[in-house]
Amino acid sequence: MADLKARFAAIVGTEQVERLDEGVAELGVDEPMTRVSPKTTDDLIEAVKFANTESIPLIPTGNGSAFHLGNLPVEGRVLLSTRNLHATVDYEPRDLTGIFQAGKRLADIQGELGKHDQFLALDPPNRASATIGGIVSTNVSGPLRAAYGTPRDLCLGLKAVMIDGTFVKGGGRVVKNVAGYDMTRMFLGSLGTLGVIVEAAFRLHPIPTDRRCVIASMKSWEAAQSLAAQVVHSELQPLFVELVGETEPTVLVGFGGIAEQVAYQVERVESLAKDAARVEIASGDDFDARHAALLDALDAAHRDDTRLVLRIGTAMTQVLPAREILMRLVDERHFGVQSTIHYPSGAQYAIVKMDEGASGESTVELVERLRKEVHALNGRVVVESAPVEAKRRMDVWGEPTGPLAVMEQLKRRLDPNALLNRGRYLRGIP
Repeated sequence: MADLKARFAAIVGTEQVERLDEGVAELGVDEPMTRVSPKTTDDLIEAVKFANTESIPLIPTGNGSAFHLGNLPVEGRVLLSTRNLHATVDYEPRDLTGIFQAGKRLADIQGELGKHDQFLALDPPNRASATIGGIVSTNVSGPLRAAYGTPRDLCLGLKAVMIDGTFVKGGGRVVKNVAGYDMTRMFLGSLGTLGVIVEAAFRLHPIPTDRRCVIASMKSWEAAQSLAAQVVHSELQPLFVELVGETEPTVLVGFGGIAEQVAYQVERVESLAKDAARVEIASGDDFDARHAALLDALDAAHRDDTRLVLRIGTAMTQVLPAREILMRLVDERHFGVQSTIHYPSGAQYAIVKMDEGASGESTVELVERLRKEVHALNGRVVVESAPVEAKRRMDVWGEPTGPLAVMEQLKRRLDPNALLNRGRYLRGIP
């Protein structure tokens, strides 16, 4: 390990290489690791070329705030971090586009854009520490996806370094690109298994001048879904429609725009929520606080190694049947659960509070049962985070929804020795 640190230091500089004596708990590694954080793209390329020549597995990362995602890595003991690549490459307020290096934090970007009353419309749970490269690699998003989409929708182009040190570029800074093979989409959500993202261009948006949130406390989950469905299928244009809670749900419907437009939409939701036990309106700072609370609960759960966080994806019409399956299975095991449903996308996040003595086997058995029953609803269950002992016994992704043979062929073509994030993606892909 000392020799490895010295050899990387010769490439990127001594201050850019450090030894992590305790490893990284979220990755299931309790042995020393080396973190290499190049300060320039050229140094990163040389570090990647060295790793390829010496057959050293790499774990690409930014700040490490998404280590909970994916399977545990196989053999990886070197973290290749882009955290020192944190410049704004180009920003044109008039064009509503920006290009940022992979290690730039989303929070810092929002601060820069806010001076021009603009923002990057992404709100992942780990927004305080998440970097651009990490967001692109995981394709993670939050409630605002209902109005603005995911990173896949907002990313206009990117640059990445392949395992042999070659530099590739996909897309560009313009909103429309020429037809052809979409390299950008190939990297989005690839979890750093195809190449190391070093730069990304995004479409930006104006910050809404007026922001309000309708908070409706409902008497049942059926009533909550009915209200959410009426909003989604109406003429309204919400920023988000969220269902949250344990036993008695709350529906949160956010709006943004000019004051008159927002006022009309809020009134419409209030009229639709006539069966609610209580209705509140949050605006301005209160709106921001409600939005933040939605994200903070999930972020805290991801960081808690005693929690199981599941993402259950179904059609909107199947979110309640899927939740009923989940509740029955956790009740059988006397576990607690808190649900957050992004209703327009049909994605629901379940934070399962397991008993202190719950074994890895019981966790795996719960996930397998849930997957089997949700599959009957044409749904899918992904384990977003779980205790390490449980992760050692399962594939967090479940059955692939795309052609596994094609994905395996792509991985072998771009990373023939499986040196990038080995083992963290779908089982069956090296």
